[in-house]
Amino acid sequence: MTNQSVFVYQEGEPEKFTPAAIIQFVLLAIIFVIAVTGNGLVCFVVYHFKQLRTVPNILIVNLSLIDLINSLVNMPLFAGFYVFKGDVFKGKLISYVLTSLHNYILYLNVLTLIVLMADRYGAIKFKQRYHAWKTTSKVRRVIAAIWIACTALVVFLGFRRHRILAQYEGLSLLEYRQILYKAEGWKVAICVFGTPLIIFVILGTLIWRSVKASRRRIKAISGGDHCSMQGRKMLQLLRKKELQTTRNIVIIVVAYFVCFAPAIAHGLCVRRDIDVPWLEFFAFFFTYFTSACNPIVYSLRTCRFRQVIKDLLKPKRKRDPVLQIVPRTGKTF
Repeated sequence: MTNQSVFVYQEGEPEKFTPAAIIQFVLLAIIFVIAVTGNGLVCFVVYHFKQLRTVPNILIVNLSLIDLINSLVNMPLFAGFYVFKGDVFKGKLISYVLTSLHNYILYLNVLTLIVLMADRYGAIKFKQRYHAWKTTSKVRRVIAAIWIACTALVVFLGFRRHRILAQYEGLSLLEYRQILYKAEGWKVAICVFGTPLIIFVILGTLIWRSVKASRRRIKAISGGDHCSMQGRKMLQLLRKKELQTTRNIVIIVVAYFVCFAPAIAHGLCVRRDIDVPWLEFFAFFFTYFTSACNPIVYSLRTCRFRQVIKDLLKPKRKRDPVLQIVPRTGKTF
């Protein structure tokens, strides 16, 4: 007899369309619409407008594509196996596939966010030296490395998952996940979510210190007699952009903690056999909530993106001639 005897099955068909399930579905639907609209808009404007094809925006497009996959694939699957308890979501194979897919998107998202923050730090700390060093080909290699590293991590954890679940058969996806969490999944949750949070705080602190030092230099230069009026305006614009970057970093760190704290708390509660209603749902839900937040934090808060989007809403004859949709060519990233 296998260890699956520890699970107690209820007689009869469980009720699927409960009030709680409907509320959860509505919350997911709202996040789904926001995430698909926001990330789709980011991909569209960067792809079609030459002025937005910068190195940071390539990373942002990669993040938006990851969030689109998360929204279009993982959210509906989550609604099926968790909210409405679909009968098809049973068995070891489906558990491996869906768990790996969910984790894969999480790893891609987190690692891309770290690279984006590192890019902002390099731009503020080293300025022109960094801008001269970074190229489109280099950022493509970085993106390829992100996908390869996350693929290797998912495969490695997949072997460990099989070692833990090999003796269990015929369970539902959520039951398999509970076994994994009790065994060592809680450790993975803390490492995967806690370690990036530490990295975010470190990078955010470095960026804040760099911006503070840059502000002192700008103040000293702009206050000199040799600085022209145009030079002062350019320095003030640079200072404004760096301050905006600092605010974005603060938002990122706070949003990351809010979004992934339920996953860490859920892992600890499962480990200690503590049942907290709705905590498991929010542990999943907030990993999807990040897909709705990312385009707002990284793209739609910047002046250039807002200018392009506003221009798209105007009649064609009234659009800014500088912001032209360029034809798709082989040179488009």
